[in-house]
Amino acid sequence: MVAGGANSQLLKQGMEKAVQAAVAELQDLAQPLESSAMVGALAQAVTGEKYSASANGTSSAKLTLPEMIAEIFSIVGVEGTIVVQEHVSGFLERDYVEGIHWDSGGLAAANFVTDAARQETVLVGPMIAVADLEVNSSAQVVPLARAGAAGEVRRPGHYRAQDRG
Repeated sequence: MVAGGANSQLLKQGMEKAVQAAVAELQDLAQPLESSAMVGALAQAVTGEKYSASANGTSSAKLTLPEMIAEIFSIVGVEGTIVVQEHVSGFLERDYVEGIHWDSGGLAAANFVTDAARQETVLVGPMIAVADLEVNSSAQVVPLARAGAAGEVRRPGHYRAQDRG
């Protein structure tokens, strides 16, 4: 639209008003999740799997994903965080972590700190590679590192994969 001659400032203001109106409407429609049954019903709508509120006390091997999410919600409460990760296994598994959980190593490791005074790692224009497999040897990452170093401008790389085997 801007390329067609529209005023970019008016366009931006219109977009901001539209976002504000959409947020206000969503807030009016929002309903707090006050019970595990409501969480289970929401999880059923998202996953498409059947939810049965009578699954309490069922062994975890027989729970559907919505039932497991509802059960976990009853444990962690409204302030808790539930993370659902896709996995290739044919079963459901749950893991509870109390307090704060940090991933091990990675950019938090001392040898990756670029600003020692602030103890942080700053990557400017990084190449980012994400994989859903385990990295068992450096040979799996070397081709990616070479590709990042081969360009005219050398860029830092950030590689994200499953924990090492």
